Amino acid sequence: MKFGHCAQPGEFAAVKRSGYAFTELRGKAVAAMSDEAFDQVCRELDELELPCLGFNAYCPAEVVIAGPGYDRANTRAYAARLAARAGRLGIRQVGIGSPASRTLPEGYDRKKAKAQLREFLMDTAECFDPVGVKVALEPLAPCFCNCVNDYDEGEAIARALQPHKVGLILDFLNMELSGEDERELLTLVPSVLHTHISDYDGTPYRRDELKPAYYERHRERLRRLKAAGYDGSVSIETDLPYDEERAQQTLLAIRDIG
Repeated sequence: MKFGHCAQPGEFAAVKRSGYAFTELRGKAVAAMSDEAFDQVCRELDELELPCLGFNAYCPAEVVIAGPGYDRANTRAYAARLAARAGRLGIRQVGIGSPASRTLPEGYDRKKAKAQLREFLMDTAECFDPVGVKVALEPLAPCFCNCVNDYDEGEAIARALQPHKVGLILDFLNMELSGEDERELLTLVPSVLHTHISDYDGTPYRRDELKPAYYERHRERLRRLKAAGYDGSVSIETDLPYDEERAQQTLLAIRDIG
């Protein structure tokens, strides 16, 4: 496995110094950048020889994935804009989490929401395919949203849309919060395009570096993932400012699993 760390502009040099093989950027932040700011990000990553392999945090709330306000033209236009920048960065997959964009009000037609989600994924994959980028759906814990909360449902969607180059993000924190972190991984691995790991600081909305008290828990999860046949990319996904010392400690704790 290859280990990377999610980061924001200004943190790339620290990620490189920490020994990570790649970084992952927030899609909605990349989409919102001016041309000048995006050019600077590309130059800095090139100078550091730090690949960007993917996007997390795909879209802002106004780009609705499923639910009231879903607008197919809007989601396609957003995907097309972001795909152009993804192509320049050379990323491999774009993760579709974005809970604010897929939180359904009480009573919303679930069949309609599922159809919207499928259409969204197919359209997004079509926009990203010309630049060689696959789309990865991330099942999210119920504390984040109420649309696709478990990996059985996520896997079924990914398998059905495999011809459209749609896969899964495997996120161990979401699995833990959903009570799925001990589930069998063998059937999931063929659909997994990328993996996230993290701990959290007081609230799941503040994802954090791996905590020393839980290193062995994370190591065991990665061992199980590797034993199931996964040999892909793994990102440390955090919401807090980059802490170089703790990021280095995280990598030291897990890198021999690769």
